[in-house]
Amino acid sequence: MGADGTIYALQIQAPALVTISPEGDIRWESDLDELARKTLPSSWLLGDPIAVGNGNPTVLKDSVVVPVLYGYEISLGKPILLPVISTLVAIDLETGEGLYNVLTLRDDSAGVTAVLPDGTIINSLAAMSSSAMSELAPFVNWLLPDDYRLIAPLGGVQVSMPVLVSE
Repeated sequence: MGADGTIYALQIQAPALVTISPEGDIRWESDLDELARKTLPSSWLLGDPIAVGNGNPTVLKDSVVVPVLYGYEISLGKPILLPVISTLVAIDLETGEGLYNVLTLRDDSAGVTAVLPDGTIINSLAAMSSSAMSELAPFVNWLLPDDYRLIAPLGGVQVSMPVLVSE
């Protein structure tokens, strides 16, 4: 929840994030299509990449960050994500537009992101999506474009330290 009472909620399918005003109105749903296309190529077999929310949103003063899985969707009676890249995405607080990929996560998150005062980012790595798909990897990997592969299950905690850039 934001300081103004806005609720930021993860959605299981795209769009990844929805915001609800204190009065109960939907303010926006995230738009991560452009970031997905910049992150993964389109596939002649699987189509355009998609972005699916994959962890609890964390509200910062100028953006909200949320773990996201980029991949491709197949349908086997219901949509199934083939998770290729896990990342932490910054989303504009006012518009829901995906701003940029903050960092790459080594596995799917499906948990908590903590941003410490010094900028250190801590992510839980749940290995839920990656574990669920791991048995299919030998078959699915040859369907993916270029040299992309499904995320391999790892689990644990990832700590990312900020890098200071001189101007």
